[in-house]
Amino acid sequence: MDRTDFIVGLMKENTDALGFIPRPTIVKQFIRTDRIIIQRNRYRKAIGYLLHGPVHPDGHLIIHQACIRLDKRCAGFGRQALSELLTRAARARALTITLRCAWDLEAIAFWFESGFTPVAIVPGGKRRRRSIVSFRRALRGDDVDAGQPDRRDQVPAGQVDNPTSFSRPFSDFLPLLGSRSSTAKRLRLHAGLDRLPS
Repeated sequence: MDRTDFIVGLMKENTDALGFIPRPTIVKQFIRTDRIIIQRNRYRKAIGYLLHGPVHPDGHLIIHQACIRLDKRCAGFGRQALSELLTRAARARALTITLRCAWDLEAIAFWFESGFTPVAIVPGGKRRRRSIVSFRRALRGDDVDAGQPDRRDQVPAGQVDNPTSFSRPFSDFLPLLGSRSSTAKRLRLHAGLDRLPS
């Protein structure tokens, strides 16, 4: 199975969690430009992928999509892919890495644990009707814009029930997730905030 077939197949398996990226876009923007990191198990079988945008010197790098097979999650493969991405970003002297993640996915805890800071919550698509959290991780100390949402996160007033930009601790972000979600409970535990009122 080639890389494109693998990515499309895993994307289809996780259709409720991921946005759709057409096959020609995957090939043109990610595979041909080597903006892809494939995670493999010890038998060299593909089990996950990370798609990222161009790394511009003194610019920003965007993670467009990351996914790992369900049975291989929480086994270190995501950290390996992120480590490779950090190496690429450092080589290119990137300032920050940004990404967007649906608030109800457990992946949100992974990004937080990996040093990413939530900078905004924006409305998601019409089909799923869920909020999207924008994360940013500063890579160098001279990143003066690390706490500001990027232009994709600028939403006209009134389009979001609870528009938020984050300049406060992550604990201020947790109540927005609601107390019943397993993601919120897991984040509270990892953040050492398991005593927060629900």
